[in-house]
Amino acid sequence: MTRTPLLLLTFLQLSTAYHMGFYIPLVYGREDDATSGRAYAHALTIAMDDVNNDPRILPGHNLTYSWTNSTDSSEVVRSMYQKYIAPPNVTCDAQPTPNTPVDVFIGPADSCTAPAKVAQAFNIPMISYHCSERGNFTKDEYPLFVQTFQNTNTQAATALFTLLEKQNWTRIGVIYEEGGLLWQDVRSAISKKTSLHIIASEEVPKLLKFQQFGENFLQYPELVQRNRSLEKVREVLTVMAVEKRIKVFVLLTSFDLVVEIMAQAYTIGLTETNRPHRVFVGFQLDASKRRKNYVRQSEIFFSPYAFPQVDVMYRAMKGSRSLLIISNAEPVNTERYETFRGKLVNRTEYDPPFNSTTVYDSISKQTTISEVASSLYDAVYQYALALDRLHKRNMNVTAKAVVEELRSYPYIGIGGFPSVFTKDTGTLKIHLSLQQLTVDITRKSMRETTVKTIGNFNYSRDSGVKLKIFEQILWPWGTEHPTDQLTCVDDGYNCPEDETNVTQSIIIPTTISVVFVVIFVVLIALFVRQWKRERILKRSVWQVDISEVIFDRKISTDSKFSDDSGIRSSMQDMESLLDDTK
Repeated sequence: MTRTPLLLLTFLQLSTAYHMGFYIPLVYGREDDATSGRAYAHALTIAMDDVNNDPRILPGHNLTYSWTNSTDSSEVVRSMYQKYIAPPNVTCDAQPTPNTPVDVFIGPADSCTAPAKVAQAFNIPMISYHCSERGNFTKDEYPLFVQTFQNTNTQAATALFTLLEKQNWTRIGVIYEEGGLLWQDVRSAISKKTSLHIIASEEVPKLLKFQQFGENFLQYPELVQRNRSLEKVREVLTVMAVEKRIKVFVLLTSFDLVVEIMAQAYTIGLTETNRPHRVFVGFQLDASKRRKNYVRQSEIFFSPYAFPQVDVMYRAMKGSRSLLIISNAEPVNTERYETFRGKLVNRTEYDPPFNSTTVYDSISKQTTISEVASSLYDAVYQYALALDRLHKRNMNVTAKAVVEELRSYPYIGIGGFPSVFTKDTGTLKIHLSLQQLTVDITRKSMRETTVKTIGNFNYSRDSGVKLKIFEQILWPWGTEHPTDQLTCVDDGYNCPEDETNVTQSIIIPTTISVVFVVIFVVLIALFVRQWKRERILKRSVWQVDISEVIFDRKISTDSKFSDDSGIRSSMQDMESLLDDTK
């Protein structure tokens, strides 16, 4: 009697459960690699427990799961059909073997195109937490497929275009990394943007070639390949800046390579305050480095590939006053993420079937977890919230209704980054930010100086992306807005041919006129001075009675000199001399 109610309760629980078919690549990469499936698989069990233990979410229902190793991506489609979709198998004793009922597929973590089409064909929603394809899965082509992986690389092009338009820059140069597959789509989008004028597009060596011992250890003597790579960077920068007269540089490279480029730009004097003013735009889309509790933001310029590391970091920071960084937005609710991270590390170390070793990061002093773990948690948790909203509105739970409900609401993921699904394509977007190093640094202050968020790229369901710059951009030369165009002042470009003649025709006559005026004024001054002196002299002369100076006349006593015996005696002596000569 006691077993019957217990069995009934178990049956009711199973009948009200939503079952997830979970695909996870358990041996993808090294077992101790934070990007392998074992390192993040327990994110699903954590999310499921958070839902099932919360009475506010899906009351009267719960989540269950079964999992499949999807290391071999070619086997995913076959396992989907055989395990979940195909009719029950009939064994030799004619007893049917029922397949596992499934309400949603979570995964896979590799190629998603074919599995998404299969799930759609059998009217089963699929929520992927990571796809190897670089493109987007639009809702028109994949109506029952949705991603929760926050692939900021797919947003790089639109964010760049928004920034260039905001700053009124159309004349640019592009520097891209050798073999940079993640940036091929961005390069393609830039080349198709008709409003942009790409003056030059140059390749620089891949990041691994900048290591102290080169890309392949001991293939070259120490620093040989690194020095060659640095010389290539300087050559590219010089040609683009001096010969091509490019003033806006777009860096389509990993941020560690941006550090190397900015250090060389500073070394050869491209980031000085004198004209022409040059601007660089780079990308730092690693969400883990955006978290304040992961590492100090000044360490964004620390590259483990550089040598010597501190010197390269210093020169990169000096040059980066001219650098604008497109980055993830600042995460919110980091306490929730830290709680999740702690649970994941604990379960990964101890709980089967996904237990594995973990990776300790000596820089952050924390155990590293993959960003894929956050998107896997979000896939399960947001699926449950979509079901909950449908139930509370008494709506039919269909595959299309679930996916549309999930796409209709923005959310803040477990990683702390706000996300939104666009209305036209149904793809996931997260908010980005614009950062800059706004103050100059010294070798003493470099460790305490951080980049500053000066603007946000905000995505909405309807209007795409908008850039709001809320802090004034402080360039090394001040606040003057840098131009991307050739100018007469900076480049001697488009100066009128007769500009020199016109200038000379104005300056020379003006100079001559000024000289003549000065000479005229001087002559007038001399004339006036002479005239005044003559007047003074005349007044002095006419004070003497001329009649008294005549020798044959006696001086009257009326003269003012009559009392002067010296003059009178002299006059008498002269008269006697005159008498002797007669």
